[in-house]
Amino acid sequence: MSYFDNTFFTFIFVLNLVLLNAWPWTPIFHVFIHNALPKSSLPLTLRCQPKNDDLRTKVLNVMKSIDFRFQLHVFGGTLFFCHFY
Repeated sequence: MSYFDNTFFTFIFVLNLVLLNAWPWTPIFHVFIHNALPKSSLPLTLRCQPKNDDLRTKVLNVMKSIDFRFQLHVFGGTLFFCHFY
């Protein structure tokens, strides 16, 4: 292989690594969930997850909170959703 071939493949490899990860200047979102339901209600059950991960089911008693952060991916493709029960 020539020097050009090695440099080209190294560039493509590094470019793929960069594009698959979030960049430092993409926004970071802080999600804060607080259970402010009436004291007589059942605990709040929630399940939040990004596209490729599962943060598992959480149970929040009345007046309890949970928070987490996530960052946007470079060219979109950020998917995050929560279900509340």
